[in-house]
Amino acid sequence: MLMMPACRTHLPEHDPRIETFRPLLFYALAFAIAWAAWTPLVFQKMGVLRLPVPFVITLFIGQTLGAFAPVLSLFVIQRIVKNPNLVKQVFSQLRFRGVSISSYLAPAFVPIGITMVLNVSHAMFSGGGITVLRPEPVQELGWALLAVIPFQFVLGMIGSPLGEEPGWRGYILDGFARKGRALAGSGVVAGLWWIWHLPLFVVLGVEPNAYTFLAMAGHSLVLDSLFLLSGRNLLVAMLYHQGINTSFLFFISKTETPGGSVALLLVAVITRAVVHNLRGFSKPDDRIC
Repeated sequence: MLMMPACRTHLPEHDPRIETFRPLLFYALAFAIAWAAWTPLVFQKMGVLRLPVPFVITLFIGQTLGAFAPVLSLFVIQRIVKNPNLVKQVFSQLRFRGVSISSYLAPAFVPIGITMVLNVSHAMFSGGGITVLRPEPVQELGWALLAVIPFQFVLGMIGSPLGEEPGWRGYILDGFARKGRALAGSGVVAGLWWIWHLPLFVVLGVEPNAYTFLAMAGHSLVLDSLFLLSGRNLLVAMLYHQGINTSFLFFISKTETPGGSVALLLVAVITRAVVHNLRGFSKPDDRIC
């Protein structure tokens, strides 16, 4: 069960985390680094650029470099603001001790559960059948998926969840929360998270339309809610993030449909509003976890 952390109700006279909070600089760096890594992939995908290596190799390298843009941005900011402990402070939120098994399982399975619920709901209202797994090669794996999915989940944790979440939630959302503007921070993270991914959408063949935006915004708000409820534990954010990746990779999703995206966003907004109104989450603080 995710527990609310104990927190102080006032800001200290000197809070280095607030003094070194540079959201505009962070996003400028995160966009510049990631898009520089992903632009060649876009050109190669469109046939404008020809590289002497297979596309799968450039995709892995470029996608990985881009995924770690938020963390790399934190290292740059650390030098600019002359706070040698900034990255260490952010990663101090990645906590394993004192976390129950349910707190591990909930964020990991929630995005997969959302996908399944929306698939069943879509089938009920449309009158069609329910298809769970993506087509080949996923469906060909059969019972091997029982081993493949957990392996992919664990291995994938050192990819985009580790590269992105210290920036999105560990730095940006936490920084807004310390200023008593956590709700505004959630709006910033949700909107820019989708925009930041636009070049990668082109590469992966994901249509960047209003429904993908609503779906990602919904997932972002749910993720923020769990992150805050866990006492700002980065592990929770990473697990949810990887849950999204696993769901996208293996399961057919109706989340990006008009009905699915609106339903997800509606539930996410209500959830985020409830969490925001809980004691301590709508006030500036120096929460100790």
